[in-house]
Amino acid sequence: MSTRYRLAWLAYFLSGAGDWISRLAVPVLLFQLTGSALCLSVAYAITYLPFLVVTPAGGVFADAFDRRSLLVASDTAAGLLVVALALIASQRSGTPWLFYPVLFLIFSLTAVYHPIFQSYIPTLVPENDWDKANSYISASDNLTDVLGPVVGGLVVGFIGAANSLWLDAASFFMSASCIYLVDRKTLIFRPARVSTLKTLVSDFREGTIYVFRHRVLRYCCLLFALTNLGLTIFTSNFMFFCLEGLALTQSGLASPLVSPALARWQARWRRLP
Repeated sequence: MSTRYRLAWLAYFLSGAGDWISRLAVPVLLFQLTGSALCLSVAYAITYLPFLVVTPAGGVFADAFDRRSLLVASDTAAGLLVVALALIASQRSGTPWLFYPVLFLIFSLTAVYHPIFQSYIPTLVPENDWDKANSYISASDNLTDVLGPVVGGLVVGFIGAANSLWLDAASFFMSASCIYLVDRKTLIFRPARVSTLKTLVSDFREGTIYVFRHRVLRYCCLLFALTNLGLTIFTSNFMFFCLEGLALTQSGLASPLVSPALARWQARWRRLP
């Protein structure tokens, strides 16, 4: 595979890792601030909702705008939004309402990032390598799904939920840098073809009608939605069990897994403002 593809693959992996840190750190932080199971569950619901309502727009934007520019803009915006969350968390406010809209925007960007990236890959490799390129991306998805909760949990437990947001933001900025370095071309944020809001809405409607008229695609979408809903419900309940039932909020999620030396470093991190 070419260097351009490797940079794109690395960007995809970094962006996915950032998503997992956000998915773990923000609900934990909200529970630490409020002690409310409702706030924890609402946070997880917000991470799921964009994939249900925003993802279909990703393909429309991918067709209308330069995909490389969209990916750079998406990662950069996500990084800035995570910085905003970190700044909100630094105020130690007990209200969750400032977190929710920012969290929704972050995962809305994630929801459109994936279809844009999938349509960007064929521009980086020859047609006879498309199968191999897609298999690497699929392997990256599986690796992130397996290692993301483990590494994300260790990061959140070791340095704290609030401090881990800075690392989360850095992962998005690094992802944006990798996509930017794929080509030496200037970023283009104007539409790749003549597009108006009316044509974008028309494209979205046409795609939606096609999916719902195609029986296999319709049931695949339903299966995807229900599966992710079930995983989100399980994750929120499991996280509440860990934080409340196992009392890991104060001791740290990673405390049982670290050595005494690492525990001392963990304590130092937790004393950071």
